[in-house]
Amino acid sequence: MVFEVGRLVIKVSGRDAGRLGVVVKELDENYVVVSGPKKLTGLRDNRKVNKKHLRPLEIKIEISENPSEDELINKMKEAIKKLSEDQINRLKINKKMLNE
Repeated sequence: MVFEVGRLVIKVSGRDAGRLGVVVKELDENYVVVSGPKKLTGLRDNRKVNKKHLRPLEIKIEISENPSEDELINKMKEAIKKLSEDQINRLKINKKMLNE
């Protein structure tokens, strides 16, 4: 399954295009719930998104059923550090928060 819970994704269309998020819930065969968190990636929390508007990354993080914003930020910081420098530069993320 490509869009399982914990999979990092990039929005490819809409006003959040280019923003990094994580799948927090799968709704049906067409939709998932994606969360930013907004402080780190600028993507608003718990957005219902069509799977056609997402590009999955190879990285998956372990998150709880209803993750807190702090849990998401910490897990995503660890995951982002696994990406190459080129991939990090192309993402629309708050790079100052990565170093905190």
